[in-house]
Amino acid sequence: MMKKYVPFLVFIIAVLITHLGAQPTLDIRITDPNPEVIYVADLDIMQLASGNEFFEIALSNFDDQAYVDCKLTLSFYKDQQLLARIESDEFTIPALMGRRSANNVELMQDEFYLSQDQSQSIDVHESNIFTNEIDNLERDILSSGKLPMGHYELVGVLIGTFGTSETSDFFDITNPSFVELIAPGAEAGSGFKEEVYTEFPIFQWNGNGSEYQVVVFEKKFSLQSLDNVLNMTPNWKSEILENYSVQYPPGGTGEGGSMVIPLEFGKTYYWMVKMLVQTSAGIETINSEIWEFQLVDPVNLGDQQGAITRNMLIEFLRDLIGDKADELAKQLGDYNVKSINVNGQDMSIEDLYLLINEYRLKDVEVVDLILPTGSY
Repeated sequence: MMKKYVPFLVFIIAVLITHLGAQPTLDIRITDPNPEVIYVADLDIMQLASGNEFFEIALSNFDDQAYVDCKLTLSFYKDQQLLARIESDEFTIPALMGRRSANNVELMQDEFYLSQDQSQSIDVHESNIFTNEIDNLERDILSSGKLPMGHYELVGVLIGTFGTSETSDFFDITNPSFVELIAPGAEAGSGFKEEVYTEFPIFQWNGNGSEYQVVVFEKKFSLQSLDNVLNMTPNWKSEILENYSVQYPPGGTGEGGSMVIPLEFGKTYYWMVKMLVQTSAGIETINSEIWEFQLVDPVNLGDQQGAITRNMLIEFLRDLIGDKADELAKQLGDYNVKSINVNGQDMSIEDLYLLINEYRLKDVEVVDLILPTGSY
């Protein structure tokens, strides 16, 4: 007789498992997984209708049962300390609702609808920012309008008669703020013009962002203002770069398919770097200083070539061995380089310039350095 009840018991257990597995669930997803800057106004914690889309929240119920007296709580944490909290009014999750989602803007404007006719929704009851809980946070926010650097986590909790569903997502804020040029050239208007001896110079910079773009302009006339420079058509705009150096191309196209205008000896050029920052309000640009350099044909240097080559070598040695290069410079005195030979092959000053710049971009350890003595 017992065997007759086994299929019935299996059926009951299966129904219970299906029912338990179909209870409401909550999901949260940060829309931009790599935000570098977050403006507090874009989160719109205080419901000022100033927010931008930042995260998405989804609620699912595939059960044939409705759930009443549910509450939703969203909590923001900075380095595990509570920063802000959003709490909803009590609401009902309709039976067989399926999956419903809304972004943070819709949520804060009470437009998170759970039914097709919009009769059921999640409405925000209370929202607070707890800046006093974190040292100097209020001061940093008031001075910049941005969330300070740190690790942030968004935790969502859904509570109802079914129990609790909890989910979270996280993001890191870096707040990129500076981009500095290294070579070639000097700040425009400083009175110093560095001479460059190749039509394909290597541009080097440093910054604390993740994406950069190099822009090069020809100086058209001596009294040209820097504001006018920024409004000119550039000779070249690089593609978006993630490293800190790039060489001027010999031809082809630049960003957006634009043609590369070759650099010409005898002319002066401006260059700058744009740092592209991902923010909650979209992509923002931070510009470096504008530097300038003069392009000089090494063929026309004549007797200056030896002195210039020597100075280049000393500068290269200074990069490699630091202040010790100054003693070597004294030993060289007024000697000039008459010929250049690398690995048994003659080399022009232009090729030497490119070779030195290649080494400047690498980590080089000096194991031994010998300067031959004698008459040359």
